[in-house]
Amino acid sequence: MRAWFRRRPRLDSKGVELLADGRRLAEEGRLADALDCFRLAAERAPDDPEPCLLAGRALVDLGCVDEAIEAFGQAAALAPAAAQPWREKGLALDRLGAHREAERAFAEAIARAPDDPDTHRLRGAALRHLSELPAAVDCLRRAAELAPDSADSWYDLGFTLAAAEQPGEGVEALERYLATAAHDHPRREAAERLLSLLHRRAEGREKTSE
Repeated sequence: MRAWFRRRPRLDSKGVELLADGRRLAEEGRLADALDCFRLAAERAPDDPEPCLLAGRALVDLGCVDEAIEAFGQAAALAPAAAQPWREKGLALDRLGAHREAERAFAEAIARAPDDPDTHRLRGAALRHLSELPAAVDCLRRAAELAPDSADSWYDLGFTLAAAEQPGEGVEALERYLATAAHDHPRREAAERLLSLLHRRAEGREKTSE
């Protein structure tokens, strides 16, 4: 699909065939061959952003994250109104531990797609890594508002509220997580432990105030 950007397709029939071959090879795990196809497609249509984006994904999977970041940057330049290249650039930067640069990339994606809850959640996580907890809470709260049925959004919000010393709101968010998450959700046990800890802290504060 090419719906993530609005410009008309630039690829000729051979370029389209190369992209299809690249996707198939990537699904088969032949990432280096897939990357070759995407790069050949980019040569045929240097003003089309999709080969750059797909090359970036292949490079991430190959462990060439620095090159992937460059490819996502090229895709972003070719599709300036599109959020997807910025989002994937942010994910790649986050893999390198470059949380400030990742946060900025996610902010660029949000500017282009303000109602995407996943990107708000990713930006919130990056801000949490940077210890900018109030801003992280704002992002994660927005993610939960946009996707109230997303268990991960409520978990991340509750975890961050607890870190920000807002245990009451943290309890509420974690209870929303438990109400939303499947019984076998991988974060359920951690949420239950944190919720128990927050309740004990609240009880301790009540006894101290007495």
